[in-house]
Amino acid sequence: MDFICRILGTISSSEHFRMFLIPILTSIATFFFTTVFYQSRKEHIAEKKRLFGYLMATRMMRDKDRVKVLNTIDAVFCDCKNVTDAWHEFYESLGTNIDSNADDYISKESTMLKAMAKDLRYPKSINERIDKPYFPTWLKREEDGRAMQDEMPALVANLAGAVTNYANKGTSKPSPQPPPPKKRGKRR
Repeated sequence: MDFICRILGTISSSEHFRMFLIPILTSIATFFFTTVFYQSRKEHIAEKKRLFGYLMATRMMRDKDRVKVLNTIDAVFCDCKNVTDAWHEFYESLGTNIDSNADDYISKESTMLKAMAKDLRYPKSINERIDKPYFPTWLKREEDGRAMQDEMPALVANLAGAVTNYANKGTSKPSPQPPPPKKRGKRR
């Protein structure tokens, strides 16, 4: 510093500090905090886009991963009241029987997705596509078959209980149980 002060001659070292070092340190700090802020914001927007993309891709499907993503909406879109309000309305429709109230379910899901698209500043033309998801019939049959497999054990148990109740209806005492099968020994 003394070297610079001797060259400039008229500026003391404290004035030099105020003139050069403080603006340099301030600009470095400003650059650092601005970079950190924008990087954080960029990551937040990327997370919003990832969540929106997954929900768009799985509009007509029901699976555990979709439930996990839906449960993160409040955290990821906490800065957008329109999205969280639409999510809460959609959430309320999830408590009802989806099959009997399918139009309301689809409408509220579309409203939520449109609010997300608006928050992410997607073009308005995407709103037309939100209402028309691609869901081929073969995939619907496959999903219905999986749902039937999941429900089958309960249906069989209910049917067996109904048959037993019907059979016991005419008698006052329970029907006798068949004898246990005899154990076979080894033949020599």
